[in-house]
Amino acid sequence: IYEVEDNFELRYLVGFYMEKPKKIKIGFNHQEGSQSNSRLFSFEIINNQFGDSSFYQDFYNINLGVEYSKYNKVLRMGISYKEPSLQVLSPVTTLCFGTSREFNNIIFDLGASYSYQKYKYHDLFPVPGDIRPDFDTVHESNWSLISTISYTF
Repeated sequence: IYEVEDNFELRYLVGFYMEKPKKIKIGFNHQEGSQSNSRLFSFEIINNQFGDSSFYQDFYNINLGVEYSKYNKVLRMGISYKEPSLQVLSPVTTLCFGTSREFNNIIFDLGASYSYQKYKYHDLFPVPGDIRPDFDTVHESNWSLISTISYTF
């Protein structure tokens, strides 16, 4: 268990202020097998605390991951659940997966993640005379793809 307190503030523009939460993390990793054939299980909970913020609310992140490696090939999968820091948003669950392959001293990594979020928001394109008092429903899908190439000396 460890605590990260970061009092970093962004104040570059007049009236612009960004709060960073105090984070309390707890987690564990469990690895079994040999170096050439191993499995890694990882679990982590992060409590983000904004204190007396009138804009943000405290929230949790929960992360779970599995990695399987055999010789120079690696396969990873994970799931992450994040509560919203703003009341108008809904929680986000992210699925991620990736692989890694090593050739001589060069390591190729490829990873992808997908998340979906549904929430209510003010009408982005208001129509004059519209008497609907309700919010629009926003369906937000997000795909991320990342790739890296590393060289070890």
